[in-house]
Amino acid sequence: MSSAPHATDEQIRDRLKKAEHIAEQFCLECGYRGLMGVSHPPAWRRELLLLAIAFAVMPIVLIAVSFGIPYWVALVVTAVGLFGFEMSWERKRTVFHCPSCDKRLSPK
Repeated sequence: MSSAPHATDEQIRDRLKKAEHIAEQFCLECGYRGLMGVSHPPAWRRELLLLAIAFAVMPIVLIAVSFGIPYWVALVVTAVGLFGFEMSWERKRTVFHCPSCDKRLSPK
């Protein structure tokens, strides 16, 4: 636990008002338990990365089709893979902002 002074209730409310989203969390830095601001990576980065992955996977789909695997099976497998990537991206890139100690916290 850090020895940093805790914010007042008014400061916490002001910091939470600035947050785009909020979630209930526990801060390991200062011991605050309550609402925290939540931020996510810019959407354009994720979409650009997904587009790049989709284009990289296209040759694999074409090769699979040339071996007799139906194209829809290859596309479903690709879609499931992209969905899994999307879910892991969201979990890894979410950042919580503690309104008490003003630290940025990443989930493990």
